[in-house]
Amino acid sequence: MLIDAPDLVRDRTAVATFDFDNTMTLPVYNRKKKRWDHSSEPNPIILEDMFRYACAGWAIYVLVDRPKTIGDRATVSGFIRKHDIPVTGTIYCNGWDKIDFIKSAKAIVHYDDEIADLERLPEGTVGIRVPHPEDSETDNYLLASCTRMLADAVQMSCDGMT
Repeated sequence: MLIDAPDLVRDRTAVATFDFDNTMTLPVYNRKKKRWDHSSEPNPIILEDMFRYACAGWAIYVLVDRPKTIGDRATVSGFIRKHDIPVTGTIYCNGWDKIDFIKSAKAIVHYDDEIADLERLPEGTVGIRVPHPEDSETDNYLLASCTRMLADAVQMSCDGMT
């Protein structure tokens, strides 16, 4: 779905939300445990989209499913600082449902790797599924194409502002 970004920018209240683990970061394969784990490796496509939204004047919130422990807080805030990501705020869900925040913030778009979360988004919020290595190649190609279309629309509005 392509969002009409220029109309949203005029309002200046546009909100984009991003899941942290396996969305803003890339999953890494743990050979010992034979599974995909979280990493601190950035997902360059998603970070680029975040910068485009920020350039277009959107409020950007990072939603972290982890509890707000000292270690997790340092990991997430360190990642945001290291990559100089222009976030409006970081929300630690601490066991409560992130969909509640997305709804209250009236987010226009939410990026996530979890299908279950995207299926429960409130009406009016566009869900962008971030590909995961366990997805098929066809799924990854289609998802990446949709994400690029959305990012290009936001970039066009950003270019028009400068």
